Amino acid sequence: MHSYLKYAFLDDLDSVRHVGIGRLGRVRLAVTPTVWLQPPLFFALGVALTFLPGRLPLGTALAMRGADALAFTIAGLLANLLHGLGHIVSGTLAGSPMDELLFTATRDANIYRGDQSGVRGRTHVARAAGGPLANLLAAGLLFALLQVIGGGSHPTLTRIAGVNLAFGLGSLVPLPSVDGEVLWRELWRALRGNGASGSRSSLD
Repeated sequence: MHSYLKYAFLDDLDSVRHVGIGRLGRVRLAVTPTVWLQPPLFFALGVALTFLPGRLPLGTALAMRGADALAFTIAGLLANLLHGLGHIVSGTLAGSPMDELLFTATRDANIYRGDQSGVRGRTHVARAAGGPLANLLAAGLLFALLQVIGGGSHPTLTRIAGVNLAFGLGSLVPLPSVDGEVLWRELWRALRGNGASGSRSSLD
């Protein structure tokens, strides 16, 4: 057991091997040895979602459920990647990009090394907002495109738009290690008149 399990990371981010795969600007891109589990985990979640009430009739063929789960997997992987890229862009524009974007089996981790308590609140907000904004912008553009070309004949695009919307909105929930925790924390600090952040988190 390790402390990162409560944040839905299978790996202990402090001890797992970070395998470098390149750089994007000042940000190092790396993967954990278990990153290959991400597609099958998304697929398993996609299959489970097909059994939710109102999704697909119980008698739906397994092949159709598999196709639906595959579309969800593609959408989830793209939304995950876009979310991380959004954080890189917003952090770079704020002058304080993350040190490393780490792709893991379940979630991507934004790694900030060193004491973050001196980082200004507005910088924390800019860094945290990039991921959700990227997903919400992608969802908005895709839904607009589907209105033009007809959404019913493009189920995969519809799924990508929907998953990006879910990622964007879900990221705004004030839960530990989620962007919403940072955004709502800094909003509360601003309302109280405190300008400096108290965060020391490597994921913040």
